[in-house]
Amino acid sequence: MNSTSGPDPMHAAEDRAIGGYVELDLRASSAELYPHALAFQSARAALLALLLHGRPRRIWMPWYLCTTMTDQAQAAGVEAVWYGLAQDLTPDPGVDLRPGDWLLYVNYFGTCEANVDRVLTRFPPMQVVIDNSHALYSAPRTCLASIYSPRKFVGTR
Repeated sequence: MNSTSGPDPMHAAEDRAIGGYVELDLRASSAELYPHALAFQSARAALLALLLHGRPRRIWMPWYLCTTMTDQAQAAGVEAVWYGLAQDLTPDPGVDLRPGDWLLYVNYFGTCEANVDRVLTRFPPMQVVIDNSHALYSAPRTCLASIYSPRKFVGTR
C-alpha cells in the first residue's frame, strides 16, 4: 500500500468475517413449536429411542437416506430393509409392509407433503414414521411418529 491510495481494502475487512454461521439470537420465550413432543439431541437419537422402545421386526428405509439415520437400525438391532423411490419420491410398489414392520418415509426438504398423505393412506399409519428432519414446519400427522430436527433450522445456545 502506498500513502496516496488510502486504506488497503483487503485488510480493512479483516475484522468483518464472512462465512460459517450466524447464531439465531431469539428472545427468551416459553412458546414451543410442538409443546407435546419428546425432546432429543437429534433426529437420529429420536429414531434410535423409538426403535429401542418399539422393537419392530424390521424397518423399511429409503435408499436415499443419510447414513446417520440408517446406522440407528443397526444400533438398535433391528433389520433394515431398503426400498427405492419412484420419480415423485413415493415408495416403490415393491414395499411389502408386514405386521411388526415399520416404514420410515422422508419428507424431503418439506416438498413431499402430498406424498406423506399418500403413504399414510397406502400403509397402516401406526407402522409409519415420518422423517421431517428437513421439514420443520410440516405438521405432525396421525402416524407412529413424526421426527424433527430443529437444530438444522435454528441456532442453539
